[in-house]
Amino acid sequence: DLERPVESKLTPRVVGRIRGAEQLIAVYGSWPRFHDSEVVSMVLDRGNHMETRATEDWARRRPPSLTAKVTLLDWRHSDASSRKYQLGTLRFNGISSFYMEAFGYQNPVMGIGLRAEPEEDEGDFALHVEWGGTVMGHEAKFTCESIDVLLVEPFPGPESAVS
Repeated sequence: DLERPVESKLTPRVVGRIRGAEQLIAVYGSWPRFHDSEVVSMVLDRGNHMETRATEDWARRRPPSLTAKVTLLDWRHSDASSRKYQLGTLRFNGISSFYMEAFGYQNPVMGIGLRAEPEEDEGDFALHVEWGGTVMGHEAKFTCESIDVLLVEPFPGPESAVS
């Protein structure tokens, strides 16, 4: 198996579906590619559809979601002090068509790709999300309605573990 790049098509309408994007843009200058990132945890939540159907309180509907904690770094820099290591918590809201393979003790990704589906600039669309691309085999593909950047916090990079 070979590594492969994971590409995004970050149009303004795609970025418009990312609430809190400015938190990561403030650190990296633009929405990051998530190159050489790692998915360290994931939580799938089925939402509250059954409760919503029973109560018919559609305003309180919470669709299925995936919350992922992902390490980030500015891979363009070789020195640790310039890499801006962060741990980002992202929630993907309204997930569907979910596929994942090989989640384990280490889940590096070559990127997190985002694009509109369908890609045309007309009408409603979903966000197509894809990550993976490494020889470790961890891959995920799904669609979602929107993304929330819940938290961005510094974390020590791998260089800090070496003494």
